[in-house]
Amino acid sequence: MKSYKGIILLTFAIFALSGPACNLLKAEKIRVHTIKKGEHTATNRCIRLVGSGQIKFNIFVDQSWLYDEKAPGFQSGWNKLIGISDGFNQHKNSVRIGWRCIENTIYLCSYCYIDGERVISDMVEVPMGWNTGSVSITDNNYRVLINNTVLNAERTAKSPFKIMLYPYFGGNSTAPHEMEFKFRLDP
Repeated sequence: MKSYKGIILLTFAIFALSGPACNLLKAEKIRVHTIKKGEHTATNRCIRLVGSGQIKFNIFVDQSWLYDEKAPGFQSGWNKLIGISDGFNQHKNSVRIGWRCIENTIYLCSYCYIDGERVISDMVEVPMGWNTGSVSITDNNYRVLINNTVLNAERTAKSPFKIMLYPYFGGNSTAPHEMEFKFRLDP
């Protein structure tokens, strides 16, 4: 069984580190992820290890993020921007930036899973245009920085594998129209 796990981890590492789009995080120009109408997941994803345990970024909030949370049949839920899975199961241990639109205003929060329990912080209103932030994992904390607001949650997991998480729309509802997420990443 041990050799089987080793083969899986080696295969994962080779896959994650191969190809120009999947290098370990390096300073990038603008990277765009799109969630198409009727979908949950964003385009332009690949497995990326976050060796430093931190992603610094600028995110461009635009009109495509706006939606009517009170539309018939729409089930409000938290959408996700960017984050880090602390191990291979993002619903067990992870830190992300969550977002939602309420009355044409965009709000961000820290959205964590700690030992399988979801922990969501208070919301921070953000303006349209470029906003700064970071998501990081320290020895004892998950930390989210949104503009100049810091949100922390206690970390209990200690996985050596930290994997980047990408934009996602919903809980149960899918994107009501195409949405675009522009990032400048700086590890």
